[in-house]
Amino acid sequence: MSARSARRSRVIGATALLVVAALFAAGGYYLFSAFQEANRVNCLSIMGTLAASLRMYARDNGAFPPAGRWSDVVAAQVTEANSFVCPARPGLRCGYAFNSALAGMRPEDIKSDPKRTVLLFESDRGWNATGGKELLPSRPRHGGGDCYAFVQEDGGIDGTRWCLRRNEDSCRGEVRWDPTAGGGTGRGRPGSGQGNGSSSEK
Repeated sequence: MSARSARRSRVIGATALLVVAALFAAGGYYLFSAFQEANRVNCLSIMGTLAASLRMYARDNGAFPPAGRWSDVVAAQVTEANSFVCPARPGLRCGYAFNSALAGMRPEDIKSDPKRTVLLFESDRGWNATGGKELLPSRPRHGGGDCYAFVQEDGGIDGTRWCLRRNEDSCRGEVRWDPTAGGGTGRGRPGSGQGNGSSSEK
């Protein structure tokens, strides 16, 4: 084999390796993206189940549970041990928190739009975590965004939604925390000041 042929073979070999590496990298990216999307969908499904239990409790008891007891209340209604586990935080007994502004509130006293008022949200604070926006994870778990469940279902949907952390307008500016904001259109203020940021255990 001539020197020119040898160089050409090395170039072709190196190019082939680069192509294969690029294909593996692209495949890995798409697999990771699919994994993230599956986690997000599962997270929203879990939140939908928890939110449905809280709505049922409010209907049966005339009010949402008191601060710091929501996980205990829901645990009496669900059967699966991992019903509180966010797939992105499998080591946490409960990966969600309850909007403390709703603690002990009667559904009929909610003045903001219940389809936009946060009921549950993601948090690393553990079992019975109760508070406001300040309890969101320091870093979003799902593709730069957070999952929420709202007080009321929206048009047959289970009342859950994902929003980009850096731009809540991905939910059209409709993530509201204060249920006492009148007119049904108020945005509320992040963390209503009624929250204690409590959690009984991790």
